[in-house]
Amino acid sequence: MDPDSLVCAAMLFASSIVGWRLAGPGPASWRLYLHFAAVLLAATAACAALGLGDAAFLFLLPLTAGASAIAAWARFGRRLSSPLATLLLATMLALGLVAVLTGRELVALVPVVFVNLVAGALALGGKAPLAALGALALLAGTLAFVEQGAGNGVLLYLAAAIIGLSRGLAGGPAGACLASAMPVDETAAGAGRTAIGGPD
Repeated sequence: MDPDSLVCAAMLFASSIVGWRLAGPGPASWRLYLHFAAVLLAATAACAALGLGDAAFLFLLPLTAGASAIAAWARFGRRLSSPLATLLLATMLALGLVAVLTGRELVALVPVVFVNLVAGALALGGKAPLAALGALALLAGTLAFVEQGAGNGVLLYLAAAIIGLSRGLAGGPAGACLASAMPVDETAAGAGRTAIGGPD
């Protein structure tokens, strides 16, 4: 493998780690799926470094897109029930496996395009442009794969995708993700101010 490809694979691996951390302490309803997507992209980077990029892309990208869409749906829409989320991931896994075994790339890539469009639309509806750009980068990587396989450009698109999705989902509309997950008890806060500064 040429040095440029190794550098791009390393960038994707590093971006996956950063994407995991950017998800922060958000609600588990979307954070766990985003972590799953980051792990899948890290695995894709490792496979690309070993010269298995095309097979890994076809097998892992549908799962990555499915996990990202579930995270976006839970963050900006309504949380999918566990059976529906499991069914979506199982379907994407099966499509990726069929694409690898038969060599029919479109079996995996067409659903990925559709799922990315859904994730991008949800992000735009939730006023999270970074998450929408992340979904767009994932879509661009999918389309670029059709032309060049799992080349350097595809790896860089995926690196941009996980950063954009993680930052966008963690920030959300008006940056209110963390605040909404941690309501403030005004009574306790007032008692704390009284204890520190004394009564007015």
